[in-house]
Amino acid sequence: MGIAAHDELAAKGLETAAAAGVEIIEPDLAPFQELARTSWDVILADQPEATAFKDRFLAALGK
Repeated sequence: MGIAAHDELAAKGLETAAAAGVEIIEPDLAPFQELARTSWDVILADQPEATAFKDRFLAALGK
């Protein structure tokens, strides 16, 4: 329920904002995500449980 509920609320919020005349700008996040990934190993070096979670997460994404 957590992620799905969040996504639903976020979508409804964007619809409400757009209906009120707010310009919604959704940038391409991929370049930022790729750059952030380069720091993961440094950040997680002393956190083996976090590294294991990261590895499971990436495997679930097929990466």
